[in-house]
Amino acid sequence: NIDKSAGWGVSRYRGWIFGHALEVVVTTGKLVIPLIAIAHSLRERGNTVIKQIISFLPKVKKGVIAGDSEYFDQKLAMEIAGTGRQLHAPSKQDPEDTPQSKTYYKRKTTVEPYFERFLQAFVLRGKLDRKGPNAWAYLVTCCFLYQLMVFYNLLNHSSHPLQVTHLIRML
Repeated sequence: NIDKSAGWGVSRYRGWIFGHALEVVVTTGKLVIPLIAIAHSLRERGNTVIKQIISFLPKVKKGVIAGDSEYFDQKLAMEIAGTGRQLHAPSKQDPEDTPQSKTYYKRKTTVEPYFERFLQAFVLRGKLDRKGPNAWAYLVTCCFLYQLMVFYNLLNHSSHPLQVTHLIRML
């Protein structure tokens, strides 16, 4: 009963993981909103999958995309530069050369908590009962629902991020 489309990945935060990944571009302001998401097998590295998302980003005059060391990739940095943005991701060989930018440091207070709230909202930690592309569609749909709940909270003048998690759990 093994999902043959899944794969192994390693996370500095969670250790070894078997399954699927969700790549999400989120805002890093006071309000964290998932903008674009793509799910895939952990057999594929995030820095190659994220290239599919880059093509959907509008061009800007100046911007930053921050990621962890998995995304440190010169080819990816060049593709991101084509959108007017810079890639800020630390090298695995030289982790002390962490990019010095506000956006990169906001990542730890926006992106990481977003994923924790997302996992809590959908009770996904180690419990995904779908396989292969069905798992991917489910993960992206969950991300879309999370996005809708953020907007619902905004319309109701409630900006506390945990309320999104609570609303989804109530559904």
